[in-house]
Amino acid sequence: MNSLREALDWKLMHDSDCANNSQKESNDSVLGSPNDSDFFASIQESASPRRMSMSEENEFLRMRAIQNQSEIHGFHQKIDFLVDEKEKLERYLET
Repeated sequence: MNSLREALDWKLMHDSDCANNSQKESNDSVLGSPNDSDFFASIQESASPRRMSMSEENEFLRMRAIQNQSEIHGFHQKIDFLVDEKEKLERYLET
């Protein structure tokens, strides 16, 4: 449960960063740019960090999914073991 909370916190933190960047870009485009080549260069520069952030987010979420799968596998093994022990105890009590 904590890992899910951490993943969501991380996502919210990075989503707010992206929202702040896009708001800044929006303000810049409304005010206009003195040089079109500077404007397009700034768009490319801002797109690259956003892409990087999304890539980092995807990697983080992928790692969380792997950890969650590992936890689920461990729970399944524990359940199987406990069911086997329960059946052994039931057989012991029947004799």
